[in-house]
Amino acid sequence: MTSAYLATIFDYPFNTCQVDKIIVPVGNDNEASIKLVTNMGFVEESRIKDARVDGDIVFFTMKHDACRFLNDKYRRKLGVNHG
Repeated sequence: MTSAYLATIFDYPFNTCQVDKIIVPVGNDNEASIKLVTNMGFVEESRIKDARVDGDIVFFTMKHDACRFLNDKYRRKLGVNHG
């Protein structure tokens, strides 16, 4: 994923839509997705035990103020000046 792509996918919900938190549900057996979202900075907030045939649903979240993709390094890639 490029810096511009990451800036775009986080700029839209946080700055355009003004949400404070993004929630990502992931199956507990989906190791690749868990690794991806945790590397992006999402943290496990909760889980629903046995919500799927194959196990749990884990809810990862990221708050606006914890998103490193909104800093100046990434903003320059978009050419935007959100505060």
